[in-house]
Amino acid sequence: MSDPVSTNPDQTQQATRPNLGCETDAGTEIRSCSEDGVSFIHRLKGLRRIPVLNSLLTSPLRRLLPTGRARNWCLEHLPRVGIVSITVPIGGEDSSIRLVSGDDWLTSRIYWNGPKAFEPEVLLPFLAASPRSRGTLDIGAYSGWYSLLASAANPHGKVFAFEANPIVVDALNANLRLNCAPNIQILQSAVSDVEGTARFHLGSEGLASSSSLLAEWKGLHRTIEVPTRTIDGIMESAGDPPVDLAKIDIEGAEEAAIRGMTRTIDRWAPVMIVELLRDHRERFRPVAQSLMTKGYRCYECRADELVLIDPLGDRFLDIDGINFLFSSDSSICDPDIQRLLRA
Repeated sequence: MSDPVSTNPDQTQQATRPNLGCETDAGTEIRSCSEDGVSFIHRLKGLRRIPVLNSLLTSPLRRLLPTGRARNWCLEHLPRVGIVSITVPIGGEDSSIRLVSGDDWLTSRIYWNGPKAFEPEVLLPFLAASPRSRGTLDIGAYSGWYSLLASAANPHGKVFAFEANPIVVDALNANLRLNCAPNIQILQSAVSDVEGTARFHLGSEGLASSSSLLAEWKGLHRTIEVPTRTIDGIMESAGDPPVDLAKIDIEGAEEAAIRGMTRTIDRWAPVMIVELLRDHRERFRPVAQSLMTKGYRCYECRADELVLIDPLGDRFLDIDGINFLFSSDSSICDPDIQRLLRA
């Protein structure tokens, strides 16, 4: 059947094409409209990053929206920008932690969905042990969330925050300035089993927490040279203060960090919460075996419980969770861990 308007295909196309308001000719109209659309989205994203405008949007939405899908949508499309205050129950009392939120996905997640939105399986034992800990190691401190929790839980204890990524250290310093936490000491170095320097592979700006000493992480973004320190060496130079709690999350280099704190472990037997990605657990086993000979037990950290696990057994390699707790009867914080087990 012929076209009722015209029998010429070119004329038919022109007659039925809607006017999008940004046409120049048939070869450039779609590209031009697409570029305008992308430019509009970029402008919107730029506006949402202005702290005053962001606060006008995010503050009422957080009050009005229930937890769940609506807040998750906001987390993805409307990350919080500016200074936020997070209320955390510590030792039966509410403590307020102030954080800068911007490029830091961790802070925005906690802002929208509460403290348990980030690693609830770590938060539970960490908050249980922190009030008693005289010295806490935050190895892979990132923007300082756990360091600030430990400081609030025991203002009289010492907190050592280790972070090798220079970009992240800026955010860490900014968060410490927002909080009265004189007991936190930042050490800008990687933690390993040798003193010296090493190549450190940085994650991209949006994934700055994914940075590692391991060669397999090369190519993420860029590689820099960083100092490496051992915990034993640092503690000796600090006068051998007590170390009762350690959180270790350094993307596969955890076993090297623990090998470098043998003397500290022998002397203080700290409770250790260690991230172990599945691909790195096999090579962690010699370290786990050494810890077990010192009287340590291993637990899988879950959101609402700790589950005893044999780190030398096959199941250890296949567990979906990535955080594990090591504690012994000699740990000053072990009674707090045992209370969790009985709860």
